[in-house]
Order: sequence, then C-alpha cells, then structure tokens
Amino acid sequence: MRAASTTTASLKDRIKASERLEWRKIRDLGKEAAELELHLLRCDDLKKLAVAYCDFPTIQQTKKKLGFLKARLCEIRSTLSHQEKVLEEMEAILQEEIRVLERRKHQALIEHDYEAASKASNRMLAFLSEYAVVEQTSRACRTFKTKTDLANCGCNVHNI
Repeated sequence: MRAASTTTASLKDRIKASERLEWRKIRDLGKEAAELELHLLRCDDLKKLAVAYCDFPTIQQTKKKLGFLKARLCEIRSTLSHQEKVLEEMEAILQEEIRVLERRKHQALIEHDYEAASKASNRMLAFLSEYAVVEQTSRACRTFKTKTDLANCGCNVHNI
C-alpha cells in the first residue's frame, strides 16, 4: 500500500509540473507558430514582388529568411509532437489509476466497507479532475501542432 501512495504522489507531482510547465510551453509555442505563419506569408509575398521586379538581393534575403522560418516551424512541430507523447502517457497512467480506484470502490461497496469506498471515490474524483487538465492540455497541443502543419503548407516554401 505504501508503494502505491508513493507512486500516486509522484504521479500527482508530474501532473502538477505538467500543468504548469507543459501548458505554458505549449501555449508559447502555439503563439510563436502563429507569428511564424505570418512571417512566412509576408516573406513569400515579398519574394514574389522581388521576383517580379528582378530584385536579386531581396530574393536571396527572403530565401534565407524563409529557410530559417521553416526550420523553426519544424523545431516547434517536433517539440509539440514530443509534448503530445508525454501527455498521452500521462493520460494512460491516469486512466489506469482511475480504473484501479473504480475497482477498489466497487469491491469496498460489495464488502460494505463504506469508508474505503468513500476514500477510493474521493481519490478517483481527484484523478478525474487531473485527467481533465491533462486532456485539455493534450487537445491544445494537438491543435497547435495542426496549426504548425497548416502554416508550413500555407506558404510554398518548397518552390524557393
């Protein structure tokens, strides 16, 4: 029983850290991706104008900037993919904990041990609220990752 409570405590610590750090990191990456998307579109427009006016120095400059922006978007996408995997693992751990607590509660009710059933129920509610936070963060991560995929396709970087 002691090992289970230690595991639960470390899991809660991981979730709290995730809630603070991961959410902030994901949100910041999402904002940066949105800004990069605007820069990509502006650079692409500038490159088209430069090509139309045969302004070769500007063409070279925008090519470099487009390459940099595309590389940064790839880094963001990679980071978001990693965050998504971490969050999926946390979701799986929480789901398993909730299932275990549900079985304990059910068994305690069968044995008429209402105190144990109440404790299991309260812990299960705590895990459900943590699961909701992790799930929301995971959903935001997937949304931002999708946006970076779209931003990368929004500008025809491959034809530089």
